[in-house]
Amino acid sequence: VDLLGSERLELWRIPSEARLVSDRLSNLHVFKYDDPDKCFSRLFVRELLEIPLRTGESFDLVEDAIMAQLDSACGAFNVTMRKFKKSVLLKSNYTFPEIHRSG
Repeated sequence: VDLLGSERLELWRIPSEARLVSDRLSNLHVFKYDDPDKCFSRLFVRELLEIPLRTGESFDLVEDAIMAQLDSACGAFNVTMRKFKKSVLLKSNYTFPEIHRSG
């Protein structure tokens, strides 16, 4: 999946009725979707990171670090919200483009 294909895939996952609620000039995009069937709202947060890498091995290290940090942040957020008895569930979804590894 190239960068354009990856961006299309991410937009495809967002419900078509969702609306952009963040600044269009930011690289962090937040979409809000009011789910009428489940009586709650969903926020979809998308950020495109450009990280220059030289080898496939360094890509694997960066990918693992990013996934671990996202999972840790989501877990901490969910624990904090449970303390305040808020009905919030935060999940992380990440997509990494395939790169050709040489060596």
